[in-house]
Amino acid sequence: MKPETRFKMQVLRDLKTLGEKIWWVKTEAGARRGIPDILICLNGLFIAIELKRPMTEKRQLHYEPLQQFTLAKIKKAGGQAFTATPYNWQEIFATLVYLNKTGG
Repeated sequence: MKPETRFKMQVLRDLKTLGEKIWWVKTEAGARRGIPDILICLNGLFIAIELKRPMTEKRQLHYEPLQQFTLAKIKKAGGQAFTATPYNWQEIFATLVYLNKTGG
């Protein structure tokens, strides 16, 4: 199994543990360009997650311009937008757990 697939599966497994106050969808690769990989409604909050798999922690992430534009628009509209990598996923997931408990 590819490292990218393992990471995606870990993220989806973790999201399933957040309980009943979450709705999420993993968008399809062929879906509308620029849409983040995972869209979430968590305890009334809109959250978008773009999954990236750099080979090393220090490697610069590659974004398509439309991905950057979409993430910025989500933030401007009051949503939360994260770029998750295997190196920062636990920190992002801890934020999601916190938001789930507090409602933001």
